[in-house]
Amino acid sequence: MTTPQHLQVTLYHVTESMPDADTDVLIFDATSPVGQLGAYMGDDDNGPLWCDAHGQPVTDVTHWSEMPSRQDHVGGILG
Repeated sequence: MTTPQHLQVTLYHVTESMPDADTDVLIFDATSPVGQLGAYMGDDDNGPLWCDAHGQPVTDVTHWSEMPSRQDHVGGILG
C-alpha cells in the first residue's frame, strides 16, 4: 500500500494580497470552482489584470494561490 501524497495550498483573496507580477500562480475566478494556471500581470484603470497559461485575459479572479509543492521534496530530490 502506498502512502498518500499531500499538497498544501493557501488561498489568498485578491482584496487582501496579490502575487508578484508575471509569476505563475493558481487562479480561481467567480465562474468556476476549479483553479487554473495563470498570472497577475499588473493593474490598469479598471483594476488587476490576470491571464491564463495561454496569455488570454481572465476576468473576475477572486482568489489565487502559489503553486503547490510536495511536502516530501528534499534537496531537489522527490522521495
